Amino acid sequence: MTLQPEDQTSIYDRLKSAIASASSITNFSPNSPEKAISDDGFAAEFRERQHEALSVQLSARIDYAGKTITEEDLEDLDLDPDKVDLDLLNSFQSDSDLDELAKRNGVFRDPGSFATGTVTFQTTSDAATIPQGTVVGTQPDADGDYIPFETTEEVSPAAGNTQVDAEIQAINRGPEYNVGSSTITYIPSPPPGVEGDPPVNNATATTGGEAEESNSELRERAKDFLITTSGGGTKGGLEGALVAEYAGLDEGDVIVDEFPNADPIYADVIIDGGPSDGDAQSSIDDFRPVAVSHNLVRPTQVTINLDVTVDGTDVDAAEVESDLNDYLTGLGISEDVVRDQLVATTMTADRDIDGIDSLTVTVVDEVHTYQTGTSVYTLEKTPIVSDSVANVDDASGDAYVNGTDYDEVDDSGDGKQDAIDWSVGGSTPDDGEDFEVDYEVPDDIAVGDREKAEPGAVTVTVN
Repeated sequence: MTLQPEDQTSIYDRLKSAIASASSITNFSPNSPEKAISDDGFAAEFRERQHEALSVQLSARIDYAGKTITEEDLEDLDLDPDKVDLDLLNSFQSDSDLDELAKRNGVFRDPGSFATGTVTFQTTSDAATIPQGTVVGTQPDADGDYIPFETTEEVSPAAGNTQVDAEIQAINRGPEYNVGSSTITYIPSPPPGVEGDPPVNNATATTGGEAEESNSELRERAKDFLITTSGGGTKGGLEGALVAEYAGLDEGDVIVDEFPNADPIYADVIIDGGPSDGDAQSSIDDFRPVAVSHNLVRPTQVTINLDVTVDGTDVDAAEVESDLNDYLTGLGISEDVVRDQLVATTMTADRDIDGIDSLTVTVVDEVHTYQTGTSVYTLEKTPIVSDSVANVDDASGDAYVNGTDYDEVDDSGDGKQDAIDWSVGGSTPDDGEDFEVDYEVPDDIAVGDREKAEPGAVTVTVN
């Protein structure tokens, strides 16, 4: 039952009757101290505490926690609007009430995200250094206010150059930090050797800034989770809870794979990186729905080698390799390796690159198990580049030769090679022995629901 606050007059009348019946105090005339203490003091305080208690009740209800209560809400709650002071009641309502209620079921407010981008510093020589954390921003307005960003790494120009690019991130989260190109031209405290008109500029807009999730958005998300999942916990809620629990995990590093038709019901929680297995399983048990088993699973790593040849002058091959490594490392569980993204990452890594001569993408150390009587083994990331299978070896260290021990074949019948066939008549692994295969892929690499791409050897050669 929802608490119905009383009006102050009713509370005062009860206090006056109780005082009069328990003592010799009978003077409650309008100007008496007894009237002032009982009415303006105690009765007003009791009425305020009743509103506070009502707010506590509402904080446990998903539809009203953290909400600005309206007259329509009072009607839905069957409360007398003449006895509820909405301003007083709403003074006790708090966003944190909704956060806490959602959190109990593993649902966490999205804090928003930081806008990011790239700026170019103008320097007097290649000896200049721009430290990590250097603040840049839009031009100040009449009040001296500007939109600030900071560099995320220490950078210096390449030998003989007087400009250098640096990655930046907004100081705070929010869409207001998504600013247009050529608007970040201000440095409050330029590092030594940074000069120009302007000393810094952004050739492209900053992107990715998003606002904190609103109460209404969080409320609807929490309600959906509560309704659709056994025990109140949810797939999204459990993923969010684990990401919030461990600083080393990001969105995409945790995937919950549910099996609602199993008997008993269970789910696998696939976590890439982050805590130890013991800590991860403990947190899963804390956040999971009651009476539903959740098992920690680590993703299968899909190791990718990249061999890129580019044209250009003064290209920093190490920087290009670093950016390609970052692209692969930044992919989450089940995120595909997109060839166009590899091209874009290469071309934007160093402005001195004129073009890409070649891009070889190789899946390495893909594991298969040899079974006597089975000759053909379909490779997982198909189609493959013809005649590209190499480095086939088994757990014993024995190496096998293409064309002598195995052949590449078209197992699916679509005209493209996608498997290896051991029926050539050469050597084979032992029955039940694992063997590993390397092969090139000409297109995007589809990564499975329980897989995650990771960089192997990344090599950039400059012509």
